[in-house]
Amino acid sequence: MNSYSFQSLLDSGLLKDTKIVLAIGVFDGVHLGHSHIFSTLNEEKLKSGAKSMVITFDHNPKSVVKGSLDTMRLRREYVESFNVDFFVVIDFSKDFSMISGSEFIRLLCTMSRIETVIVGEDFKCGNPKTRITAMDLEGEFIKQGSNTSVNIVNPILDDEGIRISSTNIRNLILQGRMERVFALSGKAYELDLMDVKSIEDSNGIAYMTSSIFQLLPPIGSYRAEALMEDGRILKTVLRVQEFSILLENIENGHIKTLRIITKE
Repeated sequence: MNSYSFQSLLDSGLLKDTKIVLAIGVFDGVHLGHSHIFSTLNEEKLKSGAKSMVITFDHNPKSVVKGSLDTMRLRREYVESFNVDFFVVIDFSKDFSMISGSEFIRLLCTMSRIETVIVGEDFKCGNPKTRITAMDLEGEFIKQGSNTSVNIVNPILDDEGIRISSTNIRNLILQGRMERVFALSGKAYELDLMDVKSIEDSNGIAYMTSSIFQLLPPIGSYRAEALMEDGRILKTVLRVQEFSILLENIENGHIKTLRIITKE
């Protein structure tokens, strides 16, 4: 899978003549709703013979709570598992947040030949005064002279009939309901510790909470699995404390990610 920044693709013109099927979204803390979109993208790719692309954002523009649900490395790895050809990241800067919805669609059409766009029903783009919703997309592409079809994917509901969303996942993590996160995500919540510096502790490996970019569950103990850089998977107990987290009984080796399974 090839990775690019959105701006670099626009500047280079590398894919301007390439047929693309495209999924757009934040896709933070990937859950069953996101995986449904990626599966639909793969189906469209196989039907059309076009290349597939996922466009995401370097941070969630809607989030007001400190702490991400993932890192770009984890997100990229997950998207790659769906045989996506191009992974594109938009730097959601202040300048970018001010562009109109129509301008964003124009940029997409400049970037490549978009055959199909796949979005969730809650998709929006553009500043608040010029916002374009999922229902508006097809008409906007027509205005740009592009015969792009739009596939609006229905939300995935949980067993209580509630729409699965990143907001739901975030709230569950903050409540420490990690087994419920697993049910709605299809996988355990992961902390990316690849580039986080550990600190010495006689009981295992510890990290300062201030050095962890992602959202942490509440103070307490959790069953977890550490994925080591050498390929080992070690069962551990995660102790979330006020200023640090401790992974018990892990004495050596570098941890890539930590899967948090359930509260003890």
